[in-house]
Amino acid sequence: MKPKKNTISLPRRALSIASPEIGERDLLVNQIVRLAGNFGFKQILISPLSERHDFFKNPKFLKHFGEKILEVNHPQKELILTPTNLYGIFKRFLENVKIRGPHAVKWFYVSPVTENKEGKTILRHEFGIFVLGQNSSLAHAQLINAVNRVFLGLGIPEINIEVNSLGCGACQKEYQNSLQETAGKSNFRLCDNCAGNLTEDPLALWACENVSCHIQTLLASAAPMVDFLDETCRETLIGLLETLDSLGIAYNMNSSLVGSRVSENVIFQTSIPDRTPRVVLGEGGDYSSWTPHLGEEESSPLLGFVAAIEDIWDYIPEEKRNSSSVMEVFLISLGQIASRKVMNLQRDLQAGGVTAAEAMLAGSGIKNQLKEAAEHKSEISLIVGQKEALDDTVILRDMRSGMQEVFAYDRIVEEVKKRLGK
Repeated sequence: MKPKKNTISLPRRALSIASPEIGERDLLVNQIVRLAGNFGFKQILISPLSERHDFFKNPKFLKHFGEKILEVNHPQKELILTPTNLYGIFKRFLENVKIRGPHAVKWFYVSPVTENKEGKTILRHEFGIFVLGQNSSLAHAQLINAVNRVFLGLGIPEINIEVNSLGCGACQKEYQNSLQETAGKSNFRLCDNCAGNLTEDPLALWACENVSCHIQTLLASAAPMVDFLDETCRETLIGLLETLDSLGIAYNMNSSLVGSRVSENVIFQTSIPDRTPRVVLGEGGDYSSWTPHLGEEESSPLLGFVAAIEDIWDYIPEEKRNSSSVMEVFLISLGQIASRKVMNLQRDLQAGGVTAAEAMLAGSGIKNQLKEAAEHKSEISLIVGQKEALDDTVILRDMRSGMQEVFAYDRIVEEVKKRLGK
């Protein structure tokens, strides 16, 4: 398939960004970074540009993204604006494997992606989380558990987690033979696409939307994919489901689940329950079959999950959208001299293991700064005005009771740690 060529010149043409409340979205990104980091995942920075040939090696990928890809006018390289960061993250890991040898890592990113949609350049923000270098039922469970905890941490009360196994290439061949045998025994009327996919790409049959095609009847009458799993694929799936059960993670085993990018082995999707039409928040699973398309001869374990921040945003409760990160102490300064003192005080608190935030220095009155302290859910506010700066003192305000006391500067860190139980 040769996609229609869409070209963009940078930086002369600006991107049309489909994005409402930027400030609140930034808080959401901060929460995702914190939640993923709490599970030991390391944040990775990904370039918004990719080399064109990376995206044109995988026929299935090209079929999915071909019309969406925007090429960039560049005098020396053939570049595109990245429609997904999956290639970038996998490529970086495989390059690390060449240098360090086989190893396992837990990575995540929140990064922009760009695509052409009906002639418009759309910028979205992709969240990806990965377990790379290890392919086992426990690795899959660790990934799904992290995804589940991130969504719960964002305040989304309920999500559906649907799981399936597409098997390996050998399993899919057995499934394909069964479908062809079932189709040969029956009088199913298939559309041209499905007739071709029946012999070339059986997993693509599930995506048919032709109302006159009888493919769904054929699929319903045939044995499910899981019946054709070999021993290794079956053990991985069973081990994953047993681990999810032990973790108390609710899931549905959906034997008809077929992803748009995962083509082998374990696949899972997250969606909002009781919505018509179905609302999918993200998709993940085993991307190891991508390895050859990334220039590697041997397959390497690549497990991951991707979602768009814009899709997640719509289902986060209002009270969670404005929540700032929790800070134990908030620093308030009144005047330029006090602001310099507060900068030193924040350094001393952080060195003492106390999380501390400050407002824009000397930028607003005490009322607004106290309001910001409340938004950060700080237990203590430390106030420094011009008098305190000159006297080398600090006002400690208990944010729950509103009581205030004055302490010498050299005693304040000790006092704060004592009140916080550190």
